[in-house]
Amino acid sequence: MASPVQLRAADEPTKEEAATLPDDVQKSLREFVGKVAKSRRELWADAMKSVCADIAKAHGLSADQTLALEAGVPAVIEVSMKEWEEKCFKWLTPYIERSQDAARDISRWSPKDIATAANVEGVQPPSDLPEWETAVKSVLPDAEFIKWQAALVASRKQLADDITEYLNRSEEQVRVPLDQMMDVELADMTVLLNLDEGRLNALKAAGKAAVTSAMTDWKRRASDMLTRMDATRRDMLMTREAGIYVDTNKEENLPRGRPEWKEAVKKILTPEDNKRLTDARDGRREHRFEAIARIAIAELDKRVGFTSAQRVQLEPLMEAAMKKLPDRLVDYDERYYYNLDLKQIFKTAEGLDDEALKVVLDTKQLDRWRSVVKDPNAGDEEAPPNAEIVEGAPADPVPQDEMDLERTISGHLYFLAESQRVRLLQGMQVKVEELERVVKPAPEVLANLQTAAKGAVERALSTWRGEVERWVRQSVQGARPQDIQKRLMSMGSYYGDRNLTPVDQTLWKSAIDHGLTEAQRAAWKVETDAREGYQGDAIVGLVVSEAERRLRLGPDQTKQLQPKVSAIIKEYGPDIARYFSSPWYLQSYSVLIPLAGVPEAEMKTVLQEGQLDVWKEREFNRINSYWSNIEQNRKRK
Repeated sequence: MASPVQLRAADEPTKEEAATLPDDVQKSLREFVGKVAKSRRELWADAMKSVCADIAKAHGLSADQTLALEAGVPAVIEVSMKEWEEKCFKWLTPYIERSQDAARDISRWSPKDIATAANVEGVQPPSDLPEWETAVKSVLPDAEFIKWQAALVASRKQLADDITEYLNRSEEQVRVPLDQMMDVELADMTVLLNLDEGRLNALKAAGKAAVTSAMTDWKRRASDMLTRMDATRRDMLMTREAGIYVDTNKEENLPRGRPEWKEAVKKILTPEDNKRLTDARDGRREHRFEAIARIAIAELDKRVGFTSAQRVQLEPLMEAAMKKLPDRLVDYDERYYYNLDLKQIFKTAEGLDDEALKVVLDTKQLDRWRSVVKDPNAGDEEAPPNAEIVEGAPADPVPQDEMDLERTISGHLYFLAESQRVRLLQGMQVKVEELERVVKPAPEVLANLQTAAKGAVERALSTWRGEVERWVRQSVQGARPQDIQKRLMSMGSYYGDRNLTPVDQTLWKSAIDHGLTEAQRAAWKVETDAREGYQGDAIVGLVVSEAERRLRLGPDQTKQLQPKVSAIIKEYGPDIARYFSSPWYLQSYSVLIPLAGVPEAEMKTVLQEGQLDVWKEREFNRINSYWSNIEQNRKRK
């Protein structure tokens, strides 16, 4: 998850939002905020030391006068800090609520980075407080104090003018996404409601007024943030950047939450209109739960191995479980990126009743299910191992000579090879168990399949070992001995890991061809085809549900779009998968890529004007470079 500093700013959440953090997470966050507050005091102390030095130089203070001025600083800092810690806690709370691993994310944040941000609203720096003015007045002679006040007023005016100029320069960049938000709201109503021209024009006018109002609010909050920002940071930002982003956790700061819009909607729409909108939005939520449930089943299928009948039986169980997922994974909010995290999805599936699962799964499947929901990589052939540095773990000794260095590299290669072997064997064992379940081979045939599965893994690894060794040794070439372990741990997974497919080995195929009867092979093909079809349909459903959320599709539009997306995924699915190292359909930035393959003329037959504008100006622009590269790679094959 991004650091709040990278996101720049946020409003305070409501009391209800803050109360949703579990007790242990609240405790961790408060401890972290205590560290941030300590850094904030230190930063303000350093800043005020410079302020005192500037005043001493400008007004010719003696050493004793300078010391007297500095003596007033701690008390003024404490006035600034009076509510700072609590406000900082409230500011950070929404980021932790959206986190998939709060403890991990808190541990990765830097207290100093958070402390330097100007995001805690309503808090003034010490130098801006009337208490500081009183402290200065007690040291400076009257004439010098008047000069100091005049210089301060001029400085503040110049800063205000600079900020205004910068925000005026940034205004257009900020307005565009706000306009897009309103385009989506209007498209939703246009698609679903029978609006006459008068009502539609009134809503459009209200939308423009709401955007203008939201921009005024943005300018106020951005100006406040820049005014309170450390001078060095502010100068760097205003010199290099336009379109400063002030995030919000309050709906009223967005166009759809402004009174200009809400009151117009209340006045213009009828109760029947509102019901139709509510029903459509509820329908999208249901489609989203269904899509995530099917993706969960498809992903578990890779690791557990279900039959066609079992997948159908699991759907209602999984849909009910997925309704416990956080709203951010279900209700689209254009303010935030999201990823569908398999750990969280499987953790949610872990809550399924064992007795209900026993009706559907056999004993071996149930054991695999239980291990997979605790570790999404268990039995997954598509999740290559990756060594990681465990936080807090003792560091390995630094290699002292060539022999030590070779031992470290060889140890890492051994770890990668053994991890791959375990992973691939788990995946192949799933396939052997599936064959046993579906076609019920004779015991001696089943034993041969077990042996062939192990042999196929070893043959797949034989070529891979040489490739990965060359990759590792080239990657660490020139690294200092003290850096070698860190370099090895940060390398990630080898690109060639994706080509490790034991099922494509002749040894395995031969065991299938010669061990199974023609009828058994036919039954096996029916089952494998059904699995591939289910996984493909699950991906199509997820992509379409995302398009529904972002573009506010109506039911008829969803029906029109589905076969178009299905055709693109059927043709380009493998090409898209090869382009990404992880499942592209689980990532918010890539999930709509198949829509880029639908010809523009066809998209125009599905989308209405406002939706089409949002599609072209926002969504298509985000994914077009991916699609272009995927098409180029396909042509080069």
